[in-house]
Amino acid sequence: MRVLVTGAASSGKSAWAEARAMGLAAPRTYVATMAPAGREAAARIRRHRELRRGKGFRTVELFGADAGSDPAVGPGNAGPGAAGAGAAGTGPDVGALLDSLGLRGGCALVEDLGNLLANRLFSPDGAEVAPVLALERAEGDLEAVYARFDDVVVVGCEVGCEGVDCLVPGAARVLAGPGDPRLATERYVRLLGTLACRVARGSDEVVEVVASRPNYLRGGDALVAR
Repeated sequence: MRVLVTGAASSGKSAWAEARAMGLAAPRTYVATMAPAGREAAARIRRHRELRRGKGFRTVELFGADAGSDPAVGPGNAGPGAAGAGAAGTGPDVGALLDSLGLRGGCALVEDLGNLLANRLFSPDGAEVAPVLALERAEGDLEAVYARFDDVVVVGCEVGCEGVDCLVPGAARVLAGPGDPRLATERYVRLLGTLACRVARGSDEVVEVVASRPNYLRGGDALVAR
């Protein structure tokens, strides 16, 4: 079973995706894609760890120096380490990392697409990786997870769902230079849309969560969605 759960920020999609994963095969593995860069990110990581407390998730942190320091989850938590580390700006080899930790079977909850792509597109020093390569790596990460678990729930995000012009107005785009960060944002939003569409096409269920209520776009029980 492959499930994509998407929705706007603070829509309740993370809690819904976690509940969906809890209804699938055990053991359960949480694949964390957010790097703890800054206070806001660190606060979100702490909140999500609290949500998972006592629910039996094994956690693997793909990015970030504090990987492996998740006391709320307990045994089975691990970070990139030697097996998962890649060259600067490329990130871990997700398949090798999961294999080195013996994580396979049951259900994996991947959270989320936005952070996964961002960490593949931008290196820690801010340099931008070629968009096609970043997209290829993010898809490869997901394929590594799909190949090792019976069920996979992926959390997406509706960044730029109103269109990129709301982020980078046409006039500003014309005036911006090649290194302008607004152009990097536009490329990211477009790539994220492409990645989400590809994940959706391969998913058995696609669910948009609005105000903590699921709207099934594919699969599921339409009556439940209402």
